[in-house]
Amino acid sequence: MTPPLLSLDGVSRHYATKPSVLGRLLPNQPVVRAVQDVTLAIARTEILGLVGESGSGKSTLGRVALALEPPTTGKVLFDGTPPGDNLPAFRRRAQMVFQDPQSSLNRSLTIERILESPLVVHRFGNAAARRERIAELLGTVGLRADMMRRYPHELSGGQRQRVGIARALAIEPAFIVLDEPTSALDVSIQAQVVNLLVELQQRLSLTYLFISHDLRLVRWLCDRIAVMYLGRIVEIGPAEALWHAPRHPYTKALLSAVTAETLQPPEAAGDVPSPIRPPPGCAFHPRCPAAGPRCSREAPRDVTANGVTVACHLHDGGVS
Repeated sequence: MTPPLLSLDGVSRHYATKPSVLGRLLPNQPVVRAVQDVTLAIARTEILGLVGESGSGKSTLGRVALALEPPTTGKVLFDGTPPGDNLPAFRRRAQMVFQDPQSSLNRSLTIERILESPLVVHRFGNAAARRERIAELLGTVGLRADMMRRYPHELSGGQRQRVGIARALAIEPAFIVLDEPTSALDVSIQAQVVNLLVELQQRLSLTYLFISHDLRLVRWLCDRIAVMYLGRIVEIGPAEALWHAPRHPYTKALLSAVTAETLQPPEAAGDVPSPIRPPPGCAFHPRCPAAGPRCSREAPRDVTANGVTVACHLHDGGVS
């Protein structure tokens, strides 16, 4: 069996509510549990979708996967090796496309300088070779080579996001985290950018972690979907399986907002609890229409059947 390109084993990421002078977590100090005990693996050339409400920990998990933030506990392996063992080499192979292209691009630099930066950092050729590579990158994302002389404010939102994608591709990575890459774009432009991402993934054999709140898009684009709630993965499986037969009440609640294909779609009551004081037992139980006494006492374990893994007592002996 081919090992995964990226794996997370028991990964948590906590933040101090009041950091100490050294930025460390102190004993008995309240913490924000942004990511809690996440274990998952992403296969080579797979597109894994990560969905959940705002504040569920999706973007934090993406940053931990890229070693932009260290895990508080657990470990991350990329191609079988911790990223920290050779961080420069890891940076060449793992990149990110951000949500808002306007804020992620340096407005004081030309497009040429923006795209040249990663090439310089990773010592790609001489000035002439870098300029040739920049022109190639612009063509790859559907932009003209003469756009390298422009500044970000002279481009449309879709063009700026194409520049962001080109920057991520500059040093030929294998893995890209796409953090809601179309949410800041006009609806008319979103499909163009998504089609570009699909074409690049297939042509360059890329692996994506696609973070989004758009379940219809994730269903269409992704091989598998992971559903995140209050820092935990509550369900993960093939995209079509989760769309047509969701098992976790939270997944059903998310789908109820976008489709009538599920029978008697439930609604998640109330607001998302604070990640500083998550509920005991199953974190979703205060909002869950199927919750029972066991849900408030005992955290559910992962149960796998037919390729879908779900953490819910409904699938592990009942909620009583």
